[in-house]
Amino acid sequence: MVSKSNKSSSTQSQSRESAYKLLNSLIMKSPLLMDKFLKNQLIPLMNLIKKPKGWNYTPPNTTDQKQKFVGLKNLGCICYMNSMMQQFYMIPAFRYNLLCVEDGIPEDIKEYKGEKIDDNMLHQMQKLIAHLELSQRMDYNPMEFCFAFKEFDGSPTITSEQKDA
Repeated sequence: MVSKSNKSSSTQSQSRESAYKLLNSLIMKSPLLMDKFLKNQLIPLMNLIKKPKGWNYTPPNTTDQKQKFVGLKNLGCICYMNSMMQQFYMIPAFRYNLLCVEDGIPEDIKEYKGEKIDDNMLHQMQKLIAHLELSQRMDYNPMEFCFAFKEFDGSPTITSEQKDA
């Protein structure tokens, strides 16, 4: 049995395909018509689209089984840090208690590599753990955590420098 949503989706897909075929056949017959279409329709439409700085989103693959865990993206030489964060995450009491902590400190927004980031290590660790708990993405980018987790001299973690755990 075909559901209404599948039937509707199928009809939309067929309509879209027919519209593209018609547009393609009209444009192929006349280079002048193609030029006019591009200049008057497609280019203005493309100029309306706001281009994001970066998506930072990888949708779940519908053909894959639902993954049980979310990974941490390795930004260079931070596998030691990623493994520690994953170990902390795997301790439910630690994970849930960390997410409940209120430090009473407002966000300390700093600009770093064109991004505005809360420069509070606790806030960033809570954000990282929350993403590992709730995200549907395949992995989480820990760049903001690496910014808030400081070296001994107070500078952000250097992700291209090898460290030991």
